[in-house]
Amino acid sequence: MKYIIDNKKSNYKEVVDKIINDRKKEIFNFFNVEDLELPFNIYIYDSIEELVSGLAKRGFKKDPDYMCACHKDEDNSLNFFEPKDNPSEKEWSKEEYKNVIFHELIHGIQFTLYGTTPEWLCEGIAKYLDGTYSKGIKYLLDNYINKNPIPEQREIEEEFGMHNYDSYDYAYLMVSYLIETLGKDKFLELLKDKDKLNKEKNNLLNRSIKYYNDKYTTYTKEFDIFKIEYTKDDIDYIDDLINNLKNNYKEIMAFFNNTKFKDKIEIKLWNDLKEYRNYFNSLYKEKGYNNTVPLWETARSFTDKHPKIYLISYKESLKCKGHQKDTLNSFIQTLVHEFVHACNFNYNNHTDSLTWFLEALATNLSHQERYEKIPLLLDASLEDIMKGHVNYTNYYVMGKYLLNNYDKEYILKLAKDRELLIKETPKIYEETLKYCEDMKMKEYAKVNTPKDLLEFMNKYIKYGLIDDNGNIYEWNQDEFQEACQTKWRLRTELDIVRDGYAHCWDQTEIERGWFKRHNYEYKTIFIIFLLDNDNHYVCHTYLIYKDKLDNKWCWFEHADFNNIGIHKYDTMEEAILAQREKHIEFNKSLKLPITKDVLDTIHIYDYSIPNIGCTNQEYLNYIFENAKNITNIVMKKNLTNLHRGKKEYLSGIKI
Repeated sequence: MKYIIDNKKSNYKEVVDKIINDRKKEIFNFFNVEDLELPFNIYIYDSIEELVSGLAKRGFKKDPDYMCACHKDEDNSLNFFEPKDNPSEKEWSKEEYKNVIFHELIHGIQFTLYGTTPEWLCEGIAKYLDGTYSKGIKYLLDNYINKNPIPEQREIEEEFGMHNYDSYDYAYLMVSYLIETLGKDKFLELLKDKDKLNKEKNNLLNRSIKYYNDKYTTYTKEFDIFKIEYTKDDIDYIDDLINNLKNNYKEIMAFFNNTKFKDKIEIKLWNDLKEYRNYFNSLYKEKGYNNTVPLWETARSFTDKHPKIYLISYKESLKCKGHQKDTLNSFIQTLVHEFVHACNFNYNNHTDSLTWFLEALATNLSHQERYEKIPLLLDASLEDIMKGHVNYTNYYVMGKYLLNNYDKEYILKLAKDRELLIKETPKIYEETLKYCEDMKMKEYAKVNTPKDLLEFMNKYIKYGLIDDNGNIYEWNQDEFQEACQTKWRLRTELDIVRDGYAHCWDQTEIERGWFKRHNYEYKTIFIIFLLDNDNHYVCHTYLIYKDKLDNKWCWFEHADFNNIGIHKYDTMEEAILAQREKHIEFNKSLKLPITKDVLDTIHIYDYSIPNIGCTNQEYLNYIFENAKNITNIVMKKNLTNLHRGKKEYLSGIKI
């Protein structure tokens, strides 16, 4: 990019540059490009009058009176002016003008990628991306499009911006329709293929308006305490949705002492995720909040003069983060979840509460199957519970304990008294932890088969570690490997089960304890690339055992995500060799070189339990000083240099 600045005393170049660098990635993502050199010239004038005269001096014809910035294909230039610090009501403010800069940047990047395209298409894409129509297409239809005669499409194509109506409205509608019906990738093909574009634009304006009017046509059903508005997208399941609420709402209202609503609850189903998010994001902006709708949100209960529940339609809800695999039944239960919130808000007269408490009641009183099938596991800190920044399963578990161990009168006091709730939360949290621990240990005592053990570990054991201070380090945290080296100590089998976090060394001790107690023939195996330099290859421990029914050897694996299961082989050697191949594959997936020389450094040890409480270094020393190196036995060849390892070779070994 090259800047040509009219007012050299101004620092407005820095403002423009920041907007371009901060927001160009949004545009790249839309056009499916990783990165792009931006070859355009950027002209910055001192005022809007200087912008107009500057363009004229450069030989450009007069632009429309509303022009305040532009991209010119002829010289691939972006042209701006610097707004006043204290503009009048009719003049551009510097804050408003930031989006103008973004809009023109979209034009510049599109031109760089595709060259000259029709004006209606350029402006439609820019308006699709720049957030001008944040109130949504339904708002545009209701307040503008449907209140005025439909123009001829020829005018939009050939006389853009030359009529009294706003050509941008129609361009945005047409582009939105093409993206929604074709999909973004096929839409982008139109920018490269003039014949395809000409075919698609046939009667495009009328098709777009009809499509969206049909899409946003709503139907209403009304009942004793609620009314529900929906669209044709919901017709197949609307009766099931309503009946599920009718079957549950009396029980929920009874929990809240049948506190009556002053008005009927207004339930609305949104069949456009983007519209739903834009609606609430606009409300946030109007109120001065620096919030946006979370990417996982599919519904919310709130009061705006009347109690309301807004729910994204099933098809659209599948686009939300974490909901891609939701069943229709799970979606239907979400409405009951939100109804619990509505009753809670109504009961406590909209008193502020804590997220954990609101969601604890909503997930339990709605009987959502997604939560009722989970293990009783509380794996969040009290601090995060208080902040409301944890997975909903934690809220469900605390709610289950609360409802099973306290009477309703106490719970309803918490609902109305935020200070009491804040005071009582640490006690409820600690009691829930103990409750979960007791339930887990009781379940562990009932594990009778290797398959049962694997299922138990799938439910309760997460890959990670807990240090002496109770700090949790999960495998995907940046600090995990360092914590393995400096903060890990080997714990007992039952301590590991109780804590619920364990990397492969720990998990092998759970397995060792269980298989020993149940009188299986077994071996615990340690595999490592033993290099004489900085070692970035991953080591691993696991257990193999002999099946009591057929005497075959089984590789029991839980810590290795890619190979979880019980894998059966005819001999012990076959089981160990099979794991060795998988271990090589995993290290190769980390982009580590796997050459013959590297493969010759793989060592396999049969080891017994190290000392409880040992550190990472002490654990490795124990392996190399006491374990049996079985590499030659397994590989059936005589590898040399089967040293037990030296301390200086062990730094940096990953787990």
